[in-house]
Amino acid sequence: MLDREVEKILANPLGGAPKKGALAGVRVHKFTHHHQLYLVGYLIEKGGGLCLLALGSHENFYRDLQKHLSTR
Repeated sequence: MLDREVEKILANPLGGAPKKGALAGVRVHKFTHHHQLYLVGYLIEKGGGLCLLALGSHENFYRDLQKHLSTR
């Protein structure tokens, strides 16, 4: 499941929704699996590589992602 979504992100890295504020620079790809919405947070690195930051359901996703980035 996740492999397929990562392939979609790699095929179109700018397709994820760009975030603002404390999450500026982060993009989020959304998809559903078994009727559940999931989000993948990632950064596009210099040179075009991707850094996957987080995977989770929508509940508390952005709060947890912001917390993760602040400790990075």
